[in-house]
Amino acid sequence: MIHESDQAANEVMAAELAQGGRFEFELGQATRTLMGFFDVIGMTPVVSSYEKVD
Repeated sequence: MIHESDQAANEVMAAELAQGGRFEFELGQATRTLMGFFDVIGMTPVVSSYEKVD
């Protein structure tokens, strides 16, 4: 998943996600609606925000 920010912020997010656990991701309505289509065409959706929930 891609978060629109700079490379340093992306690296921090990747390190946090690599630790594992449960996360909640915020996606726009159109993104949620088109998730199956994105899978078919190999497109990665943009994540608006996320937070660790455990």
